[in-house]
Amino acid sequence: MRRQLSFIVSEKIELPIYRDSDVRVVRADITDGWTECANTDTIIICDNSEWAGKLCGQGYNVVALLTDENSGQDFSFCKYAIMNASECELVFFEGVLMRFLGLPWDILETDRCMVRETTVEDVDAFYELYKDKEITEYMEPLFEDRDEEIEYTKSYIKNVYEFYGFGMWTVVEKNLGKVIGRAGVSYREGFALPELGFMIGKEFWRQGYAYEVCSAIANYVYENYDMEELLIFIEPQNTPSIFLAKKLGAVLYKEQCMGKCDCYIMKLPLSDS
Repeated sequence: MRRQLSFIVSEKIELPIYRDSDVRVVRADITDGWTECANTDTIIICDNSEWAGKLCGQGYNVVALLTDENSGQDFSFCKYAIMNASECELVFFEGVLMRFLGLPWDILETDRCMVRETTVEDVDAFYELYKDKEITEYMEPLFEDRDEEIEYTKSYIKNVYEFYGFGMWTVVEKNLGKVIGRAGVSYREGFALPELGFMIGKEFWRQGYAYEVCSAIANYVYENYDMEELLIFIEPQNTPSIFLAKKLGAVLYKEQCMGKCDCYIMKLPLSDS
């Protein structure tokens, strides 16, 4: 959901004029008076580590501005830092604000689906999807203990989304407003290339949702993360997923024993076509 973004910056910091009536920019010197202009949707861009530390300690949304003049100052406590504010697009700051507020990013939309970051509130919907034995035939189940799954989800949001900017996401059917699966890109230990993963609830099989979502994700990561190839791991008996991978354009890369079973590793080349 779009937030009404505002900035507090000093007079000497260059910030582009965003052609958006929802954006407010307050120019101020580094004084206690800064906080009088701030609210939860305010980003303070600061190039002084002492004041940045004070503002962070008071719970404000601070982005450090790194310059030649402050190269000896410590901004390691800041969650985000930039080199040149004038080159940052509005969408970047909108994403940063969502991170500060603990809100999920909307990743992309297809004709029928919204793909967004997973939230703790999705966990119950996941349990509904995963309770069908056919779902877990070729993938790991959720934790038996719901509380463990919630803690895992919280950790994933913090350590994966915030670090990489991508991961496994939640798939929502727009007309129904219902969670119907998960899909996304992540790294598997021991492999240099990222992996495309997907799961669509059995109720929605054979309706083209998996192809619709996975093809959109492949385009998204190619355009936004410069990924040129994705791996897809599929057990040989999982013929529907093999068919989907081939439809996406993947080819067999190699066959490898993964744990207790053999696995086809398929490689999907990405392009702007």
